Amino acid sequence: VGLDIAGALLSGLMLCFGIIMTRDGMQDMAKYALVYAVLCGLNFFFDILPLITELGGRMTRVAQVDGSSADQTGLRSTTYTMTTRITPFFDWSQGVVYNCQSMSMLISPIAMALGVYLSISAHNEIQRHTMPLWDGDLEDFGRAFPPAQPAE
Repeated sequence: VGLDIAGALLSGLMLCFGIIMTRDGMQDMAKYALVYAVLCGLNFFFDILPLITELGGRMTRVAQVDGSSADQTGLRSTTYTMTTRITPFFDWSQGVVYNCQSMSMLISPIAMALGVYLSISAHNEIQRHTMPLWDGDLEDFGRAFPPAQPAE
């Protein structure tokens, strides 16, 4: 409806990541939690910028051709009129699509911030509960070599 194809693809990618991470009893959570946090952080950044700029009112611009003329040398010039219209962030006279876009501009950064928080929390908990990989191996590593003999 809003023709935001890139936003729709990113949202679809985030949905696929969410489904992959939560299927099979969250077996793949450890692999994807940090990647999901990074993607949510990037989406948050790119969603909050238009929200900040349009929170005071949404701006639409329309260019109209006023006329075209040619001089004696055949050089053509065209005059345009740029009409700028600022509407409130929520305006029921604009219709349902306009207000749904405004609502999604508010909800998306909140959802992405929540996604960052939850996925980083999940990553930290997974790291805290996994067994250390090198603790037992590196203890004996230094003892395997005989002490160095002083040079005579």
